[in-house]
Amino acid sequence: MRRLASRRFKKTRNSPSRVARQAVWRRPEVYPVVRFTLCFGVCWGVALGVLALAPRVSDWAVRGTVASLLFLLRVLAIKVQVVGSSLSIGGYTFIIGDDCTSLTPTAGLWAAMIAFQATVRWKLIGLAVGAILLWVFNVLRILLLVPIYHWAPTALEFFHIYVWQVMTLAFVGSLFILWHNLQLPRRSRP
Repeated sequence: MRRLASRRFKKTRNSPSRVARQAVWRRPEVYPVVRFTLCFGVCWGVALGVLALAPRVSDWAVRGTVASLLFLLRVLAIKVQVVGSSLSIGGYTFIIGDDCTSLTPTAGLWAAMIAFQATVRWKLIGLAVGAILLWVFNVLRILLLVPIYHWAPTALEFFHIYVWQVMTLAFVGSLFILWHNLQLPRRSRP
């Protein structure tokens, strides 16, 4: 009788119905997802905290964005006047603020890359290349607002707030997926 009870216990302990009743976050196949989500949340929170508590970082990014725009506009032989963080192009003035930099999208991309399982070398490559590509994307984004402001000034707010925000999120997501797909597979350990 005792032998029968132990078999029944083993059978019920490993039965499919018990596994199906198990909480989703306690299943082994879900651990990487939970780990990524928690690590991403912590990294994202730390990045936003640093940006909020260290205004010099944002000031540096604004000055760098203005300098990049000024350089590119001079290369394109477009007359521009710069006063602080505002650019005057063809009679239109653009003020570059903290949200006009690529800091927040870069922080999101970095948080995802740090949270994802990859080698340290691959993460560092992704962080550097991702930051550069997001900086270039952001400068081009601001430059493309100039003709919109010239030809359709009423549409500027819509493009600036809605279209480019979605495009930036899509670009960050695409960079992360590209970075993930380009990484070399880990060697299997014997």
